[in-house]
Amino acid sequence: MYTPDPPTSYASSTLLTKVTLALMSGRDAQGVLDAQRGTHLERMRELTAARRNAPATETLALTYELAHLDADLRWIEEADARIDDLRDELTAVAR
Repeated sequence: MYTPDPPTSYASSTLLTKVTLALMSGRDAQGVLDAQRGTHLERMRELTAARRNAPATETLALTYELAHLDADLRWIEEADARIDDLRDELTAVAR
């Protein structure tokens, strides 16, 4: 009756593009990650506060958004840990 949606490709993520462009242009990719981390954490605080008094149907939607933000934060942490390696690889390819 219901057809599952295929997983979407996140390789076209705006954040990934911003980090890649920052690395390729010699700009502050670390700053891009830090700024996005701060924005995500602020939104997570808002959602967590809203979830406290939300009805069950709204709680489910809030939890869904929180899970996606949490996954983004894990990616930000991984990118942050690998930023020097990524910069080196992209610099080598650009030559």
